[in-house]
Amino acid sequence: MKKKQLSFISIILLFMFSSCELETIDGCKYCEINYEIMNTSSLTLNDLNELAIESLQPDYDHYFAVTHESPGEYCDSSLTNIQNEQNHEDLDQDGTIDIQTFWVCQ
Repeated sequence: MKKKQLSFISIILLFMFSSCELETIDGCKYCEINYEIMNTSSLTLNDLNELAIESLQPDYDHYFAVTHESPGEYCDSSLTNIQNEQNHEDLDQDGTIDIQTFWVCQ
């Protein structure tokens, strides 16, 4: 009887850990942060490129990649958090939002 109980418990534990592991693997996506210039912004892409050049970067895309979080694989609650994350930045400090940053996950 004890042998049956131990076998049953072992099988249940095996399924529990297997399903957790599969859930973690399936719950992961590769994500990268992106930006878009807001239509209310007085800045253009040329203006952003000039700002980047002043910071010794070739263009704003490169500057953005260097100054923001790196792309990577995110799972479970971390994935949920970044998918819901949006930030607004006032780059020229004129009180108007210039860019919106957001994550794109695949």
